[in-house]
Amino acid sequence: MIADYQTPKPHRHLCSHFAVSCSRMLNCMVEGEEITTTGIFINSDVLHTVNSENGDILIALIDSTTAEGQFIERNYLQGRPYIIADKELCDDIRNVFYNTQPKNLSFAFFQCIYRNENILMPKEIDDRVQTVLIYLEEIPAIPQDIMQQLCRKTYLSQSRLSHLFSENMGISLHRYLAFAKIKKAAVYHSSGMSLTEAAVTGGFHSSTHLSAAMQRMFGISISAFEKSAAK
Repeated sequence: MIADYQTPKPHRHLCSHFAVSCSRMLNCMVEGEEITTTGIFINSDVLHTVNSENGDILIALIDSTTAEGQFIERNYLQGRPYIIADKELCDDIRNVFYNTQPKNLSFAFFQCIYRNENILMPKEIDDRVQTVLIYLEEIPAIPQDIMQQLCRKTYLSQSRLSHLFSENMGISLHRYLAFAKIKKAAVYHSSGMSLTEAAVTGGFHSSTHLSAAMQRMFGISISAFEKSAAK
């Protein structure tokens, strides 16, 4: 998406975060460190905020549990809270955004990201964690009894499953479930559902709960996010 909202509050979420300025420099705060640059990768679950002095910012949020998210972690971030993106990559991303049809943006973006020649292979993820990820992707909503469902599917206790998920993915299962609900609600809303209907269908009690989760996880309101994503 392209963002022009006011500086979001410092926040952390479960996505790897790539930001590049359209014209002006980015002013970033990452874990209390001030950084000025034109492009930056920020790791998942890292406290941060980014603005560009009222200029537009191109932003990509990449789910850290996906193959693409793991690729960025192993070939770029490598456990660090952030890295500065080089000028060539920033120029490539800007060119992709302004010269690619919206439906092809994701593919073109990762073509730029994958230009790294020294690719590190991703680590193997436990089959039971893979089962969880696939199941959460397939179900239409995140129900109240989701932990019980996941335990039955993996034949693990709740404590063991939570530990195994955190060990494999580097994030807690509880926080990932909240993130998964937001993703589902966003997909339903973008398909034409009202915000209230999308929130409830995705697993929230109401649109108010969705908005609160959005503010908590991304530091911006749902209305600001929608405005930016629609540009």
